[in-house]
Amino acid sequence: MNKQLDETLERLERIIQDLRQMLRSNRLDISLIDQFKLNFDSLLSVFSSLEVDHDLNQTRQVLWMVARFVNQEIDHHNNPIETCFLAVCSLCGESDIRITQSVGKSTRPEQVERVLVAAKEHILMIKVHYERLSNASSCKRETEIFSIKDHSDKPRVKRIEEETPWETLTADIRDSFLREGKHKVSYQIYPLQE
Repeated sequence: MNKQLDETLERLERIIQDLRQMLRSNRLDISLIDQFKLNFDSLLSVFSSLEVDHDLNQTRQVLWMVARFVNQEIDHHNNPIETCFLAVCSLCGESDIRITQSVGKSTRPEQVERVLVAAKEHILMIKVHYERLSNASSCKRETEIFSIKDHSDKPRVKRIEEETPWETLTADIRDSFLREGKHKVSYQIYPLQE
């Protein structure tokens, strides 16, 4: 990705230099403008790919946090963390192969299903909050897991806070902060809302 970005930026720099020279000499080659547009579109494509990466990374990080909770609090380390991760992916409706394939094929479907059933029995709700901090370089991500130990237990909340660099946030979160002026953005990832 970085190589593609570097190559595109170098081409754009050369085109801009050529455009400056042409403007100084009062002649304009239309093909140069077309080259600029083409390379600019390539640059936008690179940025779009980076945005997809940020979205996947944010999703992956939250799912791994919840998987660690499930592994410790619900499964009591009976299964590998990867099994809990796949169960959490299923619980939260995450089927993107770029996320689920990261754990490999060492997990057994029947184990994942058992952990998923247990997670559904104990987890009531999972929410993720992004809060804009006073410094512009980061924000706070808080993952809340509402659960019960058994059916007679009253609900408890596990809060996991992390500081997240601004540039790793997804476009919709940054947009909510900047354009909409929101101070906090929240998502419910379980139960799935239709």
